[in-house]
Amino acid sequence: MGIRLSEADEGVHAVGEVPNWNESRYLDFWDPAQRLGGWFRIGNRVNEGHAEMSACLNLPDGRTAFFFERPQIAHSGLQAGGQSWEIFEPWRTNRVRYRGPVPLLDDPWTLTEPGTAFRAAPRAPAEVDLICRSTGLGTVMGSDQDHIDRSFLPGQADLH
Repeated sequence: MGIRLSEADEGVHAVGEVPNWNESRYLDFWDPAQRLGGWFRIGNRVNEGHAEMSACLNLPDGRTAFFFERPQIAHSGLQAGGQSWEIFEPWRTNRVRYRGPVPLLDDPWTLTEPGTAFRAAPRAPAEVDLICRSTGLGTVMGSDQDHIDRSFLPGQADLH
């Protein structure tokens, strides 16, 4: 049996000493009623002075709205680049919000050349307010560290 994560592990952690220390979150979702899916990621690299923020929405018309930014930060919280995460109930209820621009891509494969895709795509404002509910810790990837070696390289995502 591996390490079992606790409710405290869902919160913000003390900043580690390694240069690329990263407080990160990732979520993907699908809403069948709106035919809208996507994913969000935030990774705050406080020791490097910046965050990595991604917002991706797969729209009902087949287009993809995607934004990535490395905003400057000086904190380890869960806010950067127009994206914020709130933990209402650890491992059960989170809120993810994004407010900012998104390039609209007719073909998401154009992101194989991200600079070109971002310069050429029209932009639109986006505002997402997503409440995420889970049945608990057992449904969260990494809640029992027994499988982690099958998902990540050693040290890549310890205690995720």
